[in-house]
This record gives sequence, C-alpha cells and structure tokens, in this order.
Amino acid sequence: MEKGMIRVGWIALALMEVAFLTLPFRSAILPPTLKVIKSLVGEWVEVGPHGKVGSNIVSSYSLTSGGTAIREVIFPGSDHEMITMYSLEGDDVLLTHFCILGNTPKYRAKLQGDNRLVYECLGGANISSENEKHMHWGSVKIVDPDHIQTEWLQFENGKETHKVSLNLVRKE
Repeated sequence: MEKGMIRVGWIALALMEVAFLTLPFRSAILPPTLKVIKSLVGEWVEVGPHGKVGSNIVSSYSLTSGGTAIREVIFPGSDHEMITMYSLEGDDVLLTHFCILGNTPKYRAKLQGDNRLVYECLGGANISSENEKHMHWGSVKIVDPDHIQTEWLQFENGKETHKVSLNLVRKE
C-alpha cells in the first residue's frame, strides 16, 4: 500500500507540473477582452480638471487565480471601497461588482474596437428589477497604456439618475 501511495503522489505531482507549465500557454489564447483588462493591472490615480494628478489611488487592478481572473478595488481603504471581479465564462468576460449600494450587479464585458470596454448589466443579487437603484452600464476607454477614462451610469426606475466619469493615469 505504501508503494501505491507513493505512485499516487508522483502522479499528482506530475499533473500539477503539467498544469503549471501550461499557464503561459493558456494566457496566450485568452479572449482579446480579457487581455485588454489584464493590461490595466496596476494602481490608478485621478487626473483633476486642470490636469493635476492626484495622490489617492482610485482603482487598483491585480491578477488572481493563476492569472485567470482580475480583481479591481475601487476607492481602496475608503468608506466607499468596492470590489469588482473579472473572470471568464467561455469566451465571455463577466464582472461581478460588489457595490456600495448593497447590491451585486453582474456585467458582460465587450470590446469595442481595440481600446474601449463596455459593460452591459445582466441583473444581479439584491436587484429584483431594473427599477431598483444600481449601476447599469459602464465603460473604460484606454487612451494609452497609462491613461484611461471610465464612465458609469446609475439607473433607477428604468432611467439614468447619476453619471460617474473619471480620468485616470497609472500611478508612477
């Protein structure tokens, strides 16, 4: 029985090694939408109306789960901190946003052209209908590798009630 256990251990080790060695290959065949989102990994600060770069991190993107998912922390360390998780479902990139409003909208990310991500709401937890207050639509325009513009629309009773626009640069 001891030899059998050793053999199972070696097989498990070999399978883990194969899985580890194929990670770079898997990342090479990721959908373009996820590749664009991965390019956002890092910390981002806001650019004010007169071009002044702020010092507070507004958004921070990091890889998790062996590079197959991305975690975004919005307003980290503040009373308004929120988390968005990006992950694959087939060839689609889905987002789950843990919002300050107490709901958890889900989105599908679509790439428009080479530099704009658009997030379409698919419903979510604690949103019983489209009439409840929630962030319904979002977009990220990649101006260049170190400059993005984000826009989010809040809906309530089927209408836009609030817009959030941010001009962000990668923290040096």
